[in-house]
Amino acid sequence: YINYELEAGTTYYFVGTRYSQWDNGDYKLVFMRDIEVSLDNQGAANTSLERLYSKGNLWYATSDREGDNISVIERPAKTGYIFDGYYTEANGRGTQVINKDGAVLNTLAEISVNSTIYAKWAPDPSLVYAATINSGTGDGSYSAGTKVNIKADAPASGMRFKEWTVTNGGVVLANSKSESTSFVMPAKAVTVTATYEKIETYKVSYNANSKSSVTGVPSDTKEYMAGTTASVKGGTISKTMFFVGWNTAANGKGTSYAPGQNIKISGNVTLYAQWKSIYTDTKSLKFKVTGLNTVSCIGTANKKATSIKIPDTITVGGIKYKVTKVTAGAFKNNKKIKSVTIGNNVKTLERGAFFKCSNLKKVTIGTGLVTISIHVFCHAKKNCTITINSTKLKTVKTAMNHGTKNMTVKVPKSKLRTYKKLFEKTSKTLSVKAK
Repeated sequence: YINYELEAGTTYYFVGTRYSQWDNGDYKLVFMRDIEVSLDNQGAANTSLERLYSKGNLWYATSDREGDNISVIERPAKTGYIFDGYYTEANGRGTQVINKDGAVLNTLAEISVNSTIYAKWAPDPSLVYAATINSGTGDGSYSAGTKVNIKADAPASGMRFKEWTVTNGGVVLANSKSESTSFVMPAKAVTVTATYEKIETYKVSYNANSKSSVTGVPSDTKEYMAGTTASVKGGTISKTMFFVGWNTAANGKGTSYAPGQNIKISGNVTLYAQWKSIYTDTKSLKFKVTGLNTVSCIGTANKKATSIKIPDTITVGGIKYKVTKVTAGAFKNNKKIKSVTIGNNVKTLERGAFFKCSNLKKVTIGTGLVTISIHVFCHAKKNCTITINSTKLKTVKTAMNHGTKNMTVKVPKSKLRTYKKLFEKTSKTLSVKAK
């Protein structure tokens, strides 16, 4: 037991004696100073009793500590709630010092300084209150303390959910910005309303960005919300230029997009078609547009290439083109080329396409050839062999073997007689054989 020194000028009350077996069996006198305890009813109407006064371990309603001491107090009342006692801290925290029946507990005497004690309230489950949910679900009658789940109605076309507003009851929502949320029902009616706002939308426009005639300029009538994405549409077609993609600036200095690529929407967007007059593929062959979906091979960008393979088609900017020609002089004077393969869609070999390719030894031509113009294979390597798979050849404008010794042309067996006559018109020394 600890001995305390009594403070001068303070009134103490004799409580009793305590026996100390550890201190020679002495009896200690026990005193207690007088304490004032205020009662905070936490939102309920105050009762006639607002403060308790101690006298030792007894409690009185008056500051003179006269009359009958109090062991049970008048309980406060709060509409919709049940009284659950007084505690040393607000909201039912700390130590309970008066119980739900109003009985003063021994724990109250443990308070040693002037203090405040707080009423605790629990919702009355026998009472229910109306919850009105405008533009949403969750209407009903609920007892105080019940969790009420609410959900906003689907928005009208062109609108989206904005937030919930509390117009009655003063409840706090779990998330006022969420279409589905909740609140705890108080002991009074509640009105909550879902509010909506107009969706601001944006458009994606396409500009041909060309003075020449083009076809297939796409349009997009869809309206996009900010933050969503739009799939960039396919390109336009020109008779003279290659479409190579879209750009947010007409001069191509903005952001580039390919057909099928997604663009994130933050406002209205105009995409401008981008054009090139010459296209070079991955094998360094160069092409030029000759019409809608048709191109001509105009040569190679690889000066060291020894083998040339002209494809059936090329795809540029998402658009597929047939390779229908080899342009006049496309590979003229190229001394590196040793072999050439020409695709099935090539109909015409224009004048001097492979003129003076002095190391050209082998040529394979596809099934679409119709016309061989002047001097196409002249001055090739000695013993050069040209295989023609086409059965459509109609025109040979000059001697195939001019400047070339021992040139052989192999043709489909079914066309051997016809093609011999065709080639003999321009050359008597050219060897024409069946494949």
